[in-house]
Amino acid sequence: MKKETVDEIKNLSRICFYFILVLYFITGYVGTIYKIEGSSMNPLLLNTDRVISDRLVYKMSDIRRGDVVVFHAPAQPRKYFIKRIIGLPGETIEIRRGSIYVGNQRVDDSYIPEEYRTTEDLEPTIIPLGFYFVVGDHRNVSDDSRTWACQNSHWPFVPERYIQGKIRCIIWPLNRIKTIPSLNLAPAVDS
Repeated sequence: MKKETVDEIKNLSRICFYFILVLYFITGYVGTIYKIEGSSMNPLLLNTDRVISDRLVYKMSDIRRGDVVVFHAPAQPRKYFIKRIIGLPGETIEIRRGSIYVGNQRVDDSYIPEEYRTTEDLEPTIIPLGFYFVVGDHRNVSDDSRTWACQNSHWPFVPERYIQGKIRCIIWPLNRIKTIPSLNLAPAVDS
């Protein structure tokens, strides 16, 4: 083999090595790609969508109501769920005929289509410090804090340490590429 060919192979190998190293760093510490399985976040996220989570955002800012997050499922820590943050640590959460209240103020859920709504009730419950109340947008099929609390099957809150990142965008399929905005879901005074 010629010396030029050997040098080209070495350079290409070096580039591939650095590319893999950077890719490993990005997916391990900056962002991770997840495949949506199911319909619990419809119409925002559809089955088989690919999304990217931002793993660094919560090192620089607080988790906010309305953020769509990926987390380890409390009862199945090896499984990941993607849901929306509705209740924050220390808040009192209550559900009346499917509407969620923080304190005595109803959380705006106008982004949820009528056919995705539910009618369950949950007595006022204080969210412990370091925990969050999460809910899917497609309320009548979502396995989330509401269903966990109403079934008394297991702990209904997600520990902060289980939250892996904030979902930032859909990257696949190509016709659905878009960013995922956080909603301002501050409780509003009932009228």
